[in-house]
Amino acid sequence: MFKKKWIILLLFFAISLFVSKQHLVVAFQVDGSSMLPNFHNGDQVLLNKLAYDFQPPKYGDVIIFQSPDMNDQYLIKRVIGLPGDTIEVNNSQVIRNGVPLLENYLLEPMIDYMEITYVPDGSVFVMGDNRNISLDSRNSHIGPVYQSLILGRVDYKYQINGTAQAWEATPHLQPLEELPTH
Repeated sequence: MFKKKWIILLLFFAISLFVSKQHLVVAFQVDGSSMLPNFHNGDQVLLNKLAYDFQPPKYGDVIIFQSPDMNDQYLIKRVIGLPGDTIEVNNSQVIRNGVPLLENYLLEPMIDYMEITYVPDGSVFVMGDNRNISLDSRNSHIGPVYQSLILGRVDYKYQINGTAQAWEATPHLQPLEELPTH
């Protein structure tokens, strides 16, 4: 009797979780080149919609979010800043909380400057890996992204380039490292 109640309770919880999220994993297609060289136009990605139900976003996560000011368009970007951080761009270098970032996943050096920006509570600061063409948190139409607009974390991609086609873990698994301070 006791065991049966636990099974029913767990089954109810599982069904509730599934219904509340509708789909736990969703496929999206990358549209554009703002995430080159890691995500190509036409790549398929799997979005983990549960990723942030139990933990907040982390530095380097690749996310899909609903654009706040672009006709409900969905964008794919990398998390660079978390609530309370300061982000600036100086001499083609992203600086988080006064420390330059080593970003080995970028397409090319950034040609940009940005004054210090504070990431407000409940938001993240995102940038595309192809910084010179990416429409991201540096732009006033996007700005820091409210966490409520994040659909989930991209965990896998199916890259379509040439003849090599395979599922692989996304580059968010490569840590965003800070340059050593000596």
